[in-house]
Amino acid sequence: MSYSREKSQPIFDRALNVLVKGVSSNFRYLGDNETPVIVKGKGASVWDADNNEFIDYRLGWGPIILGHADDRVNSAVAEAIQNGTTFAATTSLEVETAELV
Repeated sequence: MSYSREKSQPIFDRALNVLVKGVSSNFRYLGDNETPVIVKGKGASVWDADNNEFIDYRLGWGPIILGHADDRVNSAVAEAIQNGTTFAATTSLEVETAELV
């Protein structure tokens, strides 16, 4: 497959200077001239720094089952963070979630 790496390759070259093989896990390494540098995702697709589109079969190792940047998830997260994100105490949402389990 041939696709542009004009922007991705310099970023990956920088990564090679600070990360082993330019990645933080061996699962991400596809080769010095093949490893994509992803900048965004939506649904089942991800785009690299050169705007090449790929189908994301890896799904963040599984937890992205609804796809990237799902509007329903984004809205729920945006609403939830208005109340704070981490507390060193029991929360009502924690109790409600535990009751569902």
